[in-house]
Amino acid sequence: IVDKNVGLRIPRDVGLLARLVAANQVKLVVIDPLMAALGGDSHRDQDVRQALGPLAAMAEDTGAAVILVRHLRKGGGPAMYAGGGSIGITGAARAVMRVAIHPEDPDMRVLAMVKTNLGPMPPSQMFKVRYDGDVKGRVDWHGETALTADDLDTYQRVSRRQGTDKRGAAVAFLQSELADGPVLASDLKERASVAGLTWATVRRAQTAAGIATRKEGFNGPWMWSIPPAP
Repeated sequence: IVDKNVGLRIPRDVGLLARLVAANQVKLVVIDPLMAALGGDSHRDQDVRQALGPLAAMAEDTGAAVILVRHLRKGGGPAMYAGGGSIGITGAARAVMRVAIHPEDPDMRVLAMVKTNLGPMPPSQMFKVRYDGDVKGRVDWHGETALTADDLDTYQRVSRRQGTDKRGAAVAFLQSELADGPVLASDLKERASVAGLTWATVRRAQTAAGIATRKEGFNGPWMWSIPPAP
Protein backbone atom coordinates (compact mmCIF):
# COMPACT_ATOMS: atom_id res chain seq x y z
CA ILE A 1 0.00 0.00 0.00
CA VAL A 2 1.32 3.44 -0.90
CA ASP A 3 2.01 5.70 2.09
CA LYS A 4 -0.92 8.15 2.13
CA ASN A 5 1.29 10.84 3.64
CA VAL A 6 3.72 10.59 0.73
CA GLY A 7 1.53 9.37 -2.13
CA LEU A 8 2.55 7.61 -5.31
CA ARG A 9 6.14 8.15 -6.37
CA ILE A 10 7.47 7.37 -9.83
CA PRO A 11 9.62 5.39 -10.49
CA ARG A 12 9.81 4.12 -6.89
CA ASP A 13 6.28 2.65 -6.86
CA VAL A 14 6.04 1.45 -10.46
CA GLY A 15 6.54 -2.18 -9.40
CA LEU A 16 3.67 -1.96 -6.93
CA LEU A 17 1.52 -0.21 -9.52
CA ALA A 18 2.27 -2.95 -12.06
CA ARG A 19 1.18 -5.65 -9.61
CA LEU A 20 -2.08 -3.83 -8.83
CA VAL A 21 -2.80 -3.30 -12.53
CA ALA A 22 -2.17 -6.96 -13.36
CA ALA A 23 -4.07 -8.35 -10.37
CA ASN A 24 -7.16 -6.23 -11.07
CA GLN A 25 -6.96 -6.32 -14.88
CA VAL A 26 -6.88 -2.53 -14.96
CA LYS A 27 -7.16 -1.08 -18.47
CA LEU A 28 -6.61 2.60 -17.71
CA VAL A 29 -4.29 4.34 -15.24
CA VAL A 30 -4.63 8.12 -14.75
CA ILE A 31 -1.97 10.02 -12.80
CA ASP A 32 -3.25 13.50 -12.00
CA PRO A 33 -1.25 15.60 -11.65
CA LEU A 34 1.95 14.05 -12.88
CA MET A 35 4.20 16.52 -11.04
CA ALA A 36 2.85 15.42 -7.66
CA ALA A 37 3.96 11.84 -8.31
CA LEU A 38 7.16 12.40 -10.26
CA GLY A 39 10.34 11.65 -8.33
CA GLY A 40 13.44 13.75 -8.98
CA ASP A 41 13.55 17.08 -10.76
CA SER A 42 10.65 17.38 -13.23
CA HIS A 43 12.61 20.00 -15.19
CA ARG A 44 15.65 17.80 -15.80
CA ASP A 45 15.32 15.69 -18.93
CA GLN A 46 17.46 12.87 -17.49
CA ASP A 47 15.38 12.60 -14.29
CA VAL A 48 12.14 12.58 -16.27
CA ARG A 49 13.26 9.85 -18.65
CA GLN A 50 14.56 7.71 -15.78
CA ALA A 51 11.18 8.04 -14.09
CA LEU A 52 8.91 7.55 -17.09
CA GLY A 53 10.89 4.71 -18.67
CA PRO A 54 9.73 2.12 -16.09
CA LEU A 55 6.18 3.46 -16.31
CA ALA A 56 6.16 3.00 -20.08
CA ALA A 57 7.52 -0.53 -19.65
CA MET A 58 4.74 -1.28 -17.15
CA ALA A 59 2.13 -0.08 -19.64
CA GLU A 60 3.61 -2.27 -22.39
CA ASP A 61 3.84 -5.34 -20.14
CA THR A 62 0.31 -5.06 -18.73
CA GLY A 63 -1.48 -3.63 -21.77
CA ALA A 64 -2.91 -0.80 -19.67
CA ALA A 65 -3.14 2.68 -21.09
CA VAL A 66 -1.53 5.38 -18.95
CA ILE A 67 -2.71 9.00 -19.01
CA LEU A 68 -0.50 11.63 -17.39
CA VAL A 69 -2.12 14.98 -16.60
CA ARG A 70 0.01 18.11 -16.28
CA HIS A 71 -0.60 21.85 -16.25
CA LEU A 72 0.69 24.46 -18.69
CA ARG A 73 3.59 26.77 -18.09
CA LYS A 74 2.51 30.23 -16.96
CA GLY A 75 4.27 31.82 -19.90
CA GLY A 76 2.68 29.52 -22.46
CA GLY A 77 4.57 29.03 -25.70
CA PRO A 78 4.39 26.69 -28.70
CA ALA A 79 2.21 23.70 -27.85
CA MET A 80 5.14 21.25 -27.94
CA TYR A 81 6.86 23.17 -25.14
CA ALA A 82 3.84 24.57 -23.26
CA GLY A 83 3.45 21.72 -20.77
CA GLY A 84 4.98 22.02 -17.32
CA GLY A 85 8.28 20.29 -16.63
CA SER A 86 10.92 18.99 -18.99
CA ILE A 87 10.39 18.52 -22.73
CA GLY A 88 11.39 14.94 -21.91
CA ILE A 89 7.81 14.34 -20.74
CA THR A 90 6.55 15.12 -24.22
CA GLY A 91 9.37 13.09 -25.74
CA ALA A 92 8.54 10.00 -23.66
CA ALA A 93 4.81 10.05 -24.45
CA ARG A 94 3.36 8.25 -27.44
CA ALA A 95 0.70 10.93 -27.75
CA VAL A 96 0.27 14.39 -26.23
CA MET A 97 -3.05 16.24 -26.22
CA ARG A 98 -4.10 19.67 -25.04
CA VAL A 99 -7.45 20.79 -23.69
CA ALA A 100 -8.38 24.48 -23.80
CA ILE A 101 -11.39 26.78 -23.80
CA HIS A 102 -12.71 27.54 -27.27
CA PRO A 103 -11.75 31.16 -28.06
CA GLU A 104 -15.24 31.96 -29.35
CA ASP A 105 -17.35 30.00 -26.85
CA PRO A 106 -16.41 29.95 -23.15
CA ASP A 107 -18.65 26.92 -22.55
CA MET A 108 -16.95 24.89 -25.28
CA ARG A 109 -13.70 22.97 -24.88
CA VAL A 110 -11.25 21.88 -27.57
CA LEU A 111 -9.21 18.69 -27.48
CA ALA A 112 -6.21 19.14 -29.79
CA MET A 113 -3.36 16.78 -30.59
CA VAL A 114 0.11 18.15 -29.89
CA LYS A 115 2.08 15.04 -30.85
CA THR A 116 1.37 11.45 -31.82
CA ASN A 117 3.50 8.43 -32.67
CA LEU A 118 0.39 6.34 -33.23
CA GLY A 119 -0.56 7.55 -36.71
CA PRO A 120 -1.49 10.68 -38.66
CA MET A 121 -2.40 13.81 -36.69
CA PRO A 122 -6.17 13.69 -36.13
CA PRO A 123 -8.36 16.81 -36.29
CA SER A 124 -9.15 18.67 -33.09
CA GLN A 125 -12.49 17.90 -31.45
CA MET A 126 -14.94 20.19 -29.65
CA PHE A 127 -16.89 19.15 -26.57
CA LYS A 128 -18.93 20.45 -23.67
CA VAL A 129 -19.32 19.01 -20.18
CA ARG A 130 -22.96 18.67 -19.17
CA TYR A 131 -24.22 18.09 -15.63
CA ASP A 132 -27.46 16.15 -15.19
CA GLY A 133 -28.75 15.56 -11.69
CA ASP A 134 -26.45 13.16 -9.87
CA VAL A 135 -24.18 12.75 -12.90
CA LYS A 136 -20.98 14.64 -12.11
CA GLY A 137 -20.13 15.30 -15.72
CA ARG A 138 -21.19 14.06 -19.14
CA VAL A 139 -19.15 14.82 -22.25
CA ASP A 140 -21.11 15.97 -25.29
CA TRP A 141 -19.01 15.96 -28.47
CA HIS A 142 -19.64 18.76 -30.97
CA GLY A 143 -17.57 17.71 -33.96
CA GLU A 144 -14.29 18.76 -35.49
CA THR A 145 -12.66 22.17 -35.52
CA ALA A 146 -9.79 23.56 -37.56
CA LEU A 147 -8.16 24.97 -34.40
CA THR A 148 -4.76 23.39 -33.70
CA ALA A 149 -2.90 23.14 -30.41
CA ASP A 150 -0.68 26.07 -31.46
CA ASP A 151 -3.78 28.10 -32.36
CA LEU A 152 -5.12 27.56 -28.85
CA ASP A 153 -1.86 28.78 -27.34
CA THR A 154 -1.95 31.92 -29.51
CA TYR A 155 -5.52 32.71 -28.47
CA GLN A 156 -4.63 32.10 -24.81
CA ARG A 157 -1.70 34.52 -24.93
CA VAL A 158 -3.81 37.16 -26.70
CA SER A 159 -6.58 36.72 -24.14
CA ARG A 160 -4.10 37.08 -21.27
CA ARG A 161 -2.68 40.24 -22.82
CA GLN A 162 -6.16 41.69 -23.40
CA GLY A 163 -7.01 40.95 -19.77
CA THR A 164 -3.96 42.93 -18.69
CA ASP A 165 -4.93 45.76 -21.06
CA LYS A 166 -8.46 45.86 -19.60
CA ARG A 167 -7.14 46.11 -16.06
CA GLY A 168 -4.90 48.97 -17.16
CA ALA A 169 -7.89 50.71 -18.74
CA ALA A 170 -9.89 50.19 -15.54
CA VAL A 171 -7.11 51.72 -13.43
CA ALA A 172 -7.01 54.76 -15.72
CA PHE A 173 -10.82 54.98 -15.54
CA LEU A 174 -10.80 55.03 -11.73
CA GLN A 175 -8.02 57.58 -11.53
CA SER A 176 -9.93 59.87 -13.88
CA GLU A 177 -13.37 59.45 -12.28
CA LEU A 178 -12.09 59.92 -8.73
CA ALA A 179 -9.66 62.76 -9.44
CA ASP A 180 -12.12 65.39 -8.12
CA GLY A 181 -13.13 63.51 -4.98
CA PRO A 182 -15.17 60.53 -3.69
CA VAL A 183 -17.84 58.98 -5.91
CA LEU A 184 -20.70 56.65 -5.10
CA ALA A 185 -19.90 53.05 -6.01
CA SER A 186 -23.29 52.78 -7.71
CA ASP A 187 -22.45 55.77 -9.92
CA LEU A 188 -19.05 54.31 -10.76
CA LYS A 189 -20.68 51.06 -11.78
CA GLU A 190 -22.94 52.86 -14.24
CA ARG A 191 -20.07 54.94 -15.65
CA ALA A 192 -17.92 51.82 -16.02
CA SER A 193 -20.65 50.16 -18.07
CA VAL A 194 -20.81 53.19 -20.37
CA ALA A 195 -17.01 53.03 -20.70
CA GLY A 196 -17.22 49.38 -21.78
CA LEU A 197 -15.73 47.98 -18.58
CA THR A 198 -17.26 45.20 -16.52
CA TRP A 199 -17.68 45.82 -12.82
CA ALA A 200 -15.59 42.71 -12.09
CA THR A 201 -12.67 44.25 -14.00
CA VAL A 202 -13.08 47.54 -12.13
CA ARG A 203 -13.14 45.75 -8.78
CA ARG A 204 -9.89 43.97 -9.63
CA ALA A 205 -8.35 47.27 -10.71
CA GLN A 206 -9.34 48.86 -7.39
CA THR A 207 -6.43 47.20 -5.58
CA ALA A 208 -3.95 47.96 -8.34
CA ALA A 209 -4.98 51.61 -8.33
CA GLY A 210 -4.85 51.89 -4.54
CA ILE A 211 -8.47 53.04 -4.34
CA ALA A 212 -10.04 53.33 -0.89
CA THR A 213 -13.65 52.36 -0.13
CA ARG A 214 -15.78 53.33 2.83
CA LYS A 215 -19.41 53.11 3.87
CA GLU A 216 -21.32 56.31 4.66
CA GLY A 217 -22.96 55.60 8.02
CA PHE A 218 -24.39 52.30 9.19
CA ASN A 219 -26.79 51.78 6.28
CA GLY A 220 -25.34 54.33 3.91
CA PRO A 221 -23.95 53.82 0.40
CA TRP A 222 -20.39 52.81 -0.45
CA MET A 223 -18.00 55.53 -1.58
CA TRP A 224 -14.79 55.12 -3.56
CA SER A 225 -11.96 57.61 -3.41
CA ILE A 226 -8.27 58.15 -4.04
CA PRO A 227 -6.49 58.29 -0.67
CA PRO A 228 -4.59 61.53 0.05
CA ALA A 229 -0.86 61.41 -0.55
CA PRO A 230 1.11 60.56 2.63
